[in-house]
Amino acid sequence: QLYDDYYEEMPPVYAPTWSGSSGGQIKQTTTLTGGTSASPARYTVSSISLSGQKTLTFDFGKTGGNPDPSKNHIEIYVTGNVSTKGGGSQTDGSIVIVNGVYVTMYVGGNMNTGGNGLVNYNNNAVSLSIYGINPPDGVSQTFSLGGSATFYGTVYAPGADLVLNGGGNGGEFVGSLAGNTASLKGNVQ
Repeated sequence: QLYDDYYEEMPPVYAPTWSGSSGGQIKQTTTLTGGTSASPARYTVSSISLSGQKTLTFDFGKTGGNPDPSKNHIEIYVTGNVSTKGGGSQTDGSIVIVNGVYVTMYVGGNMNTGGNGLVNYNNNAVSLSIYGINPPDGVSQTFSLGGSATFYGTVYAPGADLVLNGGGNGGEFVGSLAGNTASLKGNVQ
């Protein structure tokens, strides 16, 4: 039997109120490094817009000039939009999460990843959490995750319309998804 009489309001997501490194738009190749789980590295940027040969890499922090595996937690607040048009390599417009690094991303605007525009080399959903900050009343928000790659992560965006677009030979989504509406298009699984 199918029951559809359950309804529970999803708690909203509010903008983080931390102090941390602030910057403008990320349009060029950039590496953001992590902190510890007790004290993650925190960044605030106005937007992320990557295409062509541009890459945003989330990597380990360093101790004494060397990568430190204990510095593997990053939190980033994007006050505006996130847009990637990637091919899934570190040289073609992608957001890349290095294996062993954990990323929490808060997005205030829309999110649109195309191609293999977001690559999580951990190959598990627990290492990437994306939160859509609730838009003001009357403002729409869209999170579109596309391409033929596998997306590993969780998306919680209670005010957003979520669109999964599978292209080419397919596109897989591994993790959890919560939003205002959701639609699966193309070859997504």
